Amino acid sequence: MQVRPAAPTYDSGRVTLPDSLTALTLYVVRAHRVLLCNLTAAKQTVTLTDRAGAGTERLNAYPLQPNMTIVVNLGGVLMDGISWQAGAGAAVNAQLIGDIQ
Repeated sequence: MQVRPAAPTYDSGRVTLPDSLTALTLYVVRAHRVLLCNLTAAKQTVTLTDRAGAGTERLNAYPLQPNMTIVVNLGGVLMDGISWQAGAGAAVNAQLIGDIQ
């Protein structure tokens, strides 16, 4: 008998990223994947970090080519709160999927 895996318990919904590091959630989250969509005709970057800040980046200035959409597998990494930012405000949409711990 096969058992269907449980649905993720955390979904940020689609968010337009700011250009300064901003808290997404204070929950401890097992992050599975993040969808990134560059809305511009210029190269952009995305940083995704644990609440602990510097040195805990899961994505550090991750490059997105113009008009690129990509799903990045985060492998279920445990993050104690999540903050994120784009290189330019309103240039990137993102959605993070995971499980609240």
